[in-house]
Amino acid sequence: MRFAGFDEASLRKFERDWEAVFDRGDDRQMAACYTEGAQVIATDTPTIVGRAAIAEFFRIARERTAAAGLRRSVHIDLVETEGDLACLSGRVLLTAPRGGARTVRFSTVWKRQPDGNWRIMLDISCMAPRTS
Repeated sequence: MRFAGFDEASLRKFERDWEAVFDRGDDRQMAACYTEGAQVIATDTPTIVGRAAIAEFFRIARERTAAAGLRRSVHIDLVETEGDLACLSGRVLLTAPRGGARTVRFSTVWKRQPDGNWRIMLDISCMAPRTS
């Protein structure tokens, strides 16, 4: 999964590809979207550093999602770019089979790599407050 830019078409394709890669359990391909020393900061976990640890993080997240029967959908809300850095924020909607949903908010910092592709260098996420 390569990501070459932040135009509307590339972002929509990335949303679909990210969901498909997660659903099929290709944790290494997900981790390949991150720089070698990337960090993931998520709710109730220590900071995760490096592609191998990030792949393991996604394996656990995928197993928990599947065990709960949740369906995921990614929605990008904000994109800002400046030179070789970019910020992308959005949410992942987690829908339960019997109704009900939770939202995970995320913000990522991306860096353009020497090959022209973009990779995530920092990924921060947290559960959104429940709404009544």
